[in-house]
Amino acid sequence: MEKFKKIFSGLTIAYGQYQKGERGTNGKLKGKAFIVRKNVTDDLWQRHLAGDPPALGIIPITEDNNCKWGCIDIDVYNLKHHTLVQTIR
Repeated sequence: MEKFKKIFSGLTIAYGQYQKGERGTNGKLKGKAFIVRKNVTDDLWQRHLAGDPPALGIIPITEDNNCKWGCIDIDVYNLKHHTLVQTIR
């Protein structure tokens, strides 16, 4: 867990969560994303890594306005991921 926390470190005073809804006809899972203004705890990390709800959305921008990592959400379900990776590189 510590290695994972180090790689995906971010804001420690708030985090994101997502309440799942129903799946749309296009395959996209509908739901509600929101920010929880509480400290990120080891228990939250552990539950997330075990696949237990609630999901943990680390905010990548830290308290001192630095960002160590990023993430892209692609809502194309027939995407050829290998081709995308090659394009990004």
